[in-house]
Amino acid sequence: VVRRAASPSPDPSPSASPSPSPPDADVDECATNNGGCAHSCTNSVGSYSCSCNSGYSLNADGKACDDVDECAIYNGGCAHRCTNSGGSYSCSCESGYSLNADGKTCVEMTPAVTLTAQLPMTKAAFKQQEDKFITAVAQSANVASDLVSVVSVTEVESTAGARFHIQAIVCDVVTDIAVPAVPPLLTQGTLNDQLQAVNLPQCTISAPPTVVRRAASPSPD
Repeated sequence: VVRRAASPSPDPSPSASPSPSPPDADVDECATNNGGCAHSCTNSVGSYSCSCNSGYSLNADGKACDDVDECAIYNGGCAHRCTNSGGSYSCSCESGYSLNADGKTCVEMTPAVTLTAQLPMTKAAFKQQEDKFITAVAQSANVASDLVSVVSVTEVESTAGARFHIQAIVCDVVTDIAVPAVPPLLTQGTLNDQLQAVNLPQCTISAPPTVVRRAASPSPD
């Protein structure tokens, strides 16, 4: 029987250290301060680039964005006035004109006298006798009938008897462009006299005649 020294226990395996990033791993420059770009930063492998929002152009430094003055080129496509703003622009028209739906062209506005009246009749019945109403208004205003036009007719149901009546007839009378004014004879009394003459019911002028400007009707082909 002999005694021998016990073999030392092996040291535990050292913990694995993280693998270093490969030397060619991409760095996302846009992740830090947007890459220095004023607007948009786009990362790519080994590089990045800046771009600008609509209405701006990239500066020579490749980072800043400069406003584009659209008005400097063909007046921005505006028929009259062009106003530049940051990243955009807008068109407007001279006095006496209105901006069209396209936001660029202008249409001439014709001075007119507008009145709003109520009639105790249905819209359908009124449409059948609209010419008579126009004649009555023209006679009251002392103008030709072709200068009077009905802009809109609004019908509502009356609270009594569930009958419909016209709540508002908006009517225009074209006036002298140089001196637009309300014809002095265009009153509820004179209009009702003319309505009676053409066998139409009496009206109530619910809004006093006022001078407005409306888009001129297009000339017939």
